[in-house]
Amino acid sequence: MLKDQAQGLALELSSREKAPEAFYNQVVPFNQELLKVMAFQVSLWGKIAAIRIEFATTREETQHFQTKLKALKKLS
Repeated sequence: MLKDQAQGLALELSSREKAPEAFYNQVVPFNQELLKVMAFQVSLWGKIAAIRIEFATTREETQHFQTKLKALKKLS
């Protein structure tokens, strides 16, 4: 009886020691996936910033050409 209790306690202790390791093994892949998503998000923000710059440049060029066109129409 006492031997059975000792074995039961040893088994319980062993499983408790493995619980943090099992939790860690579940968390690591999640963290890796989260890092990938965050890197992708940063990449998207960079692309959005580049598109905004390109749009602003195009808008300025368009305004410049519209001004030139109006000036040419006045001369005609």
